[in-house]
This record gives sequence, structure tokens and C-alpha cells, in this order.
Amino acid sequence: MLDKWINEPVNKHVTDKQIEFDVLPKTDFWQVTHYGFSRTDGNCLVKEVKGDVCFTVKVKMNYISEFDQCGVIVYLDEENFAKLCVENQLKSKNKLGSVVCKSKRSDWATSPFSDDDYIYYRVSKRGINYLFESSLDGLNFDQMRLFDLPGSESVSLGVFGASPLGQGFRAVFNEFGFTENKWYLDMDDIPDEMK
Repeated sequence: MLDKWINEPVNKHVTDKQIEFDVLPKTDFWQVTHYGFSRTDGNCLVKEVKGDVCFTVKVKMNYISEFDQCGVIVYLDEENFAKLCVENQLKSKNKLGSVVCKSKRSDWATSPFSDDDYIYYRVSKRGINYLFESSLDGLNFDQMRLFDLPGSESVSLGVFGASPLGQGFRAVFNEFGFTENKWYLDMDDIPDEMK
């Protein structure tokens, strides 16, 4: 069960079946790169994990304002974290994206997202290495990103919400939980010339 708040919201309702909270206005998780601002004031509900685990969750997007977002987060500290979410776009298609922030420098990788208002995420941890995946049916997951986060043998992992320009929205998460890690390095996947 997720049991620790980072930037606890005022209004929240948490059970073992569903997590709901009102995302605080003018909040984000981003550090410096390109935009020049530093903000780590979004709302997170996480669990500290040390071993190799897999976390899966279904996210309902009740977005209101441009750039509203909610999803999964890997949080080491204010200068080192990663997030996976769909960002609300009012002028174009929503963006399915991921951010990895290391040493107070964020990056951002995106792709267009459908008009669906829900998505499943899976994050797998193996040491300091992480795999982000997404799915629309909760069964067939597509790889989005593979990255490392040095120093994160012990890390906080869970869900987050942010509303960078807006007045907030209701973030809803269900079908969540930790399982045995299903992510393995299969030597058969590595080309012979790289072995």
C-alpha cells in the first residue's frame, strides 16, 4: 500500500481499492532545463521500496486546464526523480510523456495520445534501473522508456498529480499494486556483436 505523502493535498480519499485527491493549483515536477524554473510541489502518494519490484496502476484523467497531468513517479529527492503521465493539451492532442530529472536537470520525451480518459502504467525497478511502460487494456504493455537513476537503490515509488497553470483537478487511481518484478534482462535479446 502507498503510505507516504510528498506535498500532501488538502482533500484526499485513500482506500486499498482507490486513491483520489484534489491536485493543488500551480504545481509541477520540473527542474531548470529550457524553461528555467524549478518546481517540485506536485502531490505524490508513494511507498519507499528497496528491492526489485513492479508497480502497476490505472489512471483516470479528469483534466481541466492545459498541462494538467497525473501518473506514476519515481522520487529520490527534489533534484532526482522521474515521472510518466499524459499531459493535457488544449491546442493539440494530449501528450503521453516521460520526464527524467538528474542533478536538477529535467528532460522530456513525448508522443501523441488518443482521446481516451484513462491509461495503465507500469514501472519496473531493477537496482537503479527503471522501465516505464503504458497500456490501454492493462494486459498488453508497450515500452516507453528505459533509464537509470543513480543512488536510487532505495526510492519512493507511486502516483502523482500536478496542475502547472491551472486551479487543480481530481486525480483518480485504481487497480494498483506492487508485484514481483517481471522485467528481466534476456541475453537472447542482445545482438551477438554486442555480447
